[in-house]
Formats: sequence, C-alpha cells, structure tokens
Amino acid sequence: MTRPAALAHPPALLGAEHAAAYLGISATLLREMAARGAAPAARRVGARALWLRADLDAWAASLPTDAERAAEEDRAACDRAFG
Repeated sequence: MTRPAALAHPPALLGAEHAAAYLGISATLLREMAARGAAPAARRVGARALWLRADLDAWAASLPTDAERAAEEDRAACDRAFG
C-alpha cells in the first residue's frame, strides 16, 4: 500500500493526538477539558472524534496571559477580603 502524498496545507480536522500536539498539551488533557466544556468540543465523523483547527486556534487565542490571570486572581482576592 502506498502512502498518501504530503498535504500542501494542514488538515482542517485533527484527531485527539494531533490536536493536542498542535496545542502543546496531552490528548488526555484535551479530552478532559473538552468533556468539561473548558476546551473546544470534538466533532464526529463516523466514530472518530475530530477537532476543527480553527476552533483550536480561536480557543488558544482566547486564553488569558499570565498577567491577565494574575490580575484576575488579585481582583478575586480583594473581593473575598472586602466583599
């Protein structure tokens, strides 16, 4: 059996392993986060769970920076302390 030629563009849909590698996380973490609604949901093609690369890009871009996260934690701490 011959192997398919390399694609000129990356595929639009990625399996869990490739989607996770694309994001720099483990496939287990991607699946867990998607199940909780904390990451993009997979789409189904037959029995295969596949992630749309554009959804992954949008989600990654929406994640807070370290500075944004620290500022939110500071605000939450002030809210807890001073109501």
